[in-house]
Amino acid sequence: MNIYLGSHPATKHVVGSDNNILMIGQYALGELKVGLTVYAFEDEGYKRPVLCNAYPHSSLVTKVAGRDWHPFVHASHPRSLKYLECEKLALDHADSLREPEAIECSLNGTVKGHVDISPVESLYIMGADNKDKDGSLVFKEYNFDHAGIRIA
Repeated sequence: MNIYLGSHPATKHVVGSDNNILMIGQYALGELKVGLTVYAFEDEGYKRPVLCNAYPHSSLVTKVAGRDWHPFVHASHPRSLKYLECEKLALDHADSLREPEAIECSLNGTVKGHVDISPVESLYIMGADNKDKDGSLVFKEYNFDHAGIRIA
């Protein structure tokens, strides 16, 4: 896959046969240097959703709303996501069917918003603007199960 900024080649990536999440972004607007990260997650059978930060500012601090749980599967992972970073949530499909759960996101100690985690969605792409106090959380959710693709 060749990636261009306008008509300028910025980077390329060779796609494998595994299901991966490829995050592509510009680290600094106006520069030709492109950031590219690739994530692959093993499916242990719990259908855990994946959360990605797609906004080029400070790390997005996450927590399970109303709980003291670590939000991600790997306990060693910080409770925040950097720009272009993805991680598998510790919430599983069966639990989300019984009781709705939400992820709370904040920047610099200010809560930017909540995202209800649906048991039918498998990928959440989100971010928040750090420039002004009113910059709220923006997110998009995707369901890849219908295509036979499971990313986590």
